[in-house]
Amino acid sequence: MYKILTGAAYLLVFPLFSAFSRLTGYQRKTIAGRQGLYNFSLPTNSIRIWLHGASVGEIQVIRAILPHLRELLPNALFLVSTMTEQGHKVATKQLAGEAICFYAPLDAPGPVRKALAAIKPDIYVAVETELWPTLLFAAHAKKIRLLLVNGRLSARSSHRYKKIPGLIQPLLALFTSITCISEKDRCRYQELSSRADIQRSGNAKYDLQPAGEPADLERLYRHKIGLDDKQPLLVLGSTHGNEEEQFLQQLSLLQQNIKGLVTIIAPRHLQRVTEVSDLCKKMEIPFSLYSRVEGRTKAVIILDTMGELAAIYAAATYIFCGGSLVNKGGHNIFEGAIMAKPIFYGPYMDDFRDACTLLEPGGGTIQVNNCQQCVTEIIRLHGNQQHYAKMAEANRVIALTQQGAARRQAEIIFNSMKIKE
Repeated sequence: MYKILTGAAYLLVFPLFSAFSRLTGYQRKTIAGRQGLYNFSLPTNSIRIWLHGASVGEIQVIRAILPHLRELLPNALFLVSTMTEQGHKVATKQLAGEAICFYAPLDAPGPVRKALAAIKPDIYVAVETELWPTLLFAAHAKKIRLLLVNGRLSARSSHRYKKIPGLIQPLLALFTSITCISEKDRCRYQELSSRADIQRSGNAKYDLQPAGEPADLERLYRHKIGLDDKQPLLVLGSTHGNEEEQFLQQLSLLQQNIKGLVTIIAPRHLQRVTEVSDLCKKMEIPFSLYSRVEGRTKAVIILDTMGELAAIYAAATYIFCGGSLVNKGGHNIFEGAIMAKPIFYGPYMDDFRDACTLLEPGGGTIQVNNCQQCVTEIIRLHGNQQHYAKMAEANRVIALTQQGAARRQAEIIFNSMKIKE
């Protein structure tokens, strides 16, 4: 039934969308890929591994796993697909020379058939919760080995999947291997599939570190931003919704209590940079764009470049994790923890609850209920540098102990390849 519905929807809707795209330019670059039409030429004598992630977050998982895969399978060809334009941009930039990056086909019979014929993968690797039935069933029918890595499944998603057991159970049975981030994720997948072989491997994202030592990155970015060694920097990372407005309303209080404070606002999606800039203008708050930060005189900087946030955390004094004061599931707090920084976040950390569970016992994080409480806690911590140092070191130590998941997941992919041979 799913295959019939998606096929009919594709035939009826996609021509209209394609025409609209050509007229307006909206997602024009994605049209060919959505149809499974690719113009790349692939070598015929190499193992082909297709890794698929929805957007930027999943690309970070792939970025963590790929170096280990290349070490284990030096002659393999790696292809990486994404669903979103931003995911594709990040993949193209961060995986340049490492993988062929393209838009995933729509999950309808025609596009899937064309994509599989063009790519002819030996292995298809789904990242986190990318379960596309038409693609998975078609790939399995062609004896392509299927793996799910860094599996994540929220209680909400699990509840939805339980309503369609006739689809989800056969779908999960197709996978040679399923590895999950946490024990809760593993149990939820196991409840849906009744498989006994689902593994817990940890989160490959926690292995990611920007190139360079934290101390070197700290000096580099503090110099670029125009900060002296001890000048405080608050980074609001991957913000959503009205989180920027909430903090901007509290900015004067922060600046009154923390002398010389500079604040970097990093919207989760770059298309919101204009929105945040307009907000600052409306509130009459002077700001600089990060891309023009040289010679900065403003106390607020809006990050308008892609792929630098994790490295900028090295220069931070305090880090707030965006998407946690609004219900967006939070973001990866290990990026800041590995840099030995105290981290603040709100109540909505559902997508990174495993990270919170790991870091909270060490005392290096502070969960708040609202922006006002967050500001109060930042000011309080600024007045207690001894406690600050303890929090920072606790985060660093715990973050280091959690590394290794990317290697484990790469080895699982490698071992499945050996079995096939």
